[in-house]
Amino acid sequence: MKITQWLVLAIMAGSLSGLSGCASTGEKGTRAGDAKRVAYTKPVSKVNSEPTQSVTPGGVWPPHPEQPATAVAAEAPKMLNTDSVDIAAKRDPKAELKQRVVERWALLIAQRGDQAFDYLSPGYQQTHDRVKYGNEMASRPVRWHRATFDHAECTDATSCEVTALVDFKVKISAGMAVAESFAYVKERWISIDGVWYYLPTDVGG
Repeated sequence: MKITQWLVLAIMAGSLSGLSGCASTGEKGTRAGDAKRVAYTKPVSKVNSEPTQSVTPGGVWPPHPEQPATAVAAEAPKMLNTDSVDIAAKRDPKAELKQRVVERWALLIAQRGDQAFDYLSPGYQQTHDRVKYGNEMASRPVRWHRATFDHAECTDATSCEVTALVDFKVKISAGMAVAESFAYVKERWISIDGVWYYLPTDVGG
């Protein structure tokens, strides 16, 4: 009887020892799994370093930062005037209309009316004297000192009305200072065989 009880106790002890080993193995497996888990990191909220702008009686504060210029403003087109004309240089008779206009005025300003005579229409040249025309231009009381081509209105490819801005000086009377002024002058120009000529409206040119 004692032997039988001993055997039963031994079998029970072995069973309990086996169960304890299984539990130990399972516990170790769980801990190994925990070691592979990624540690939880709390997300960090982004802090806006730029201050919030608000409207105040003095304007927006803080003020907007100045932005670098992305484009250079286009320069205004330069008007063609007599300052750009070299009267000593060789001139092209078939130059464009505005060039012919300022060339003629540059010669008048330089008191070279005899050379400006070449810019007059062929019909006018046939009925007038070059030297007399030059003397008449030089003896006028008005002294032009700059002429600027303004614009042209053309009825066709061979006839245009030109507007020029002319700066001048004039002596009102003896013993008085010279007055400076300007005027818009309208001129009729015609093209003959590709050459632009000034068509005078009176004998004076």
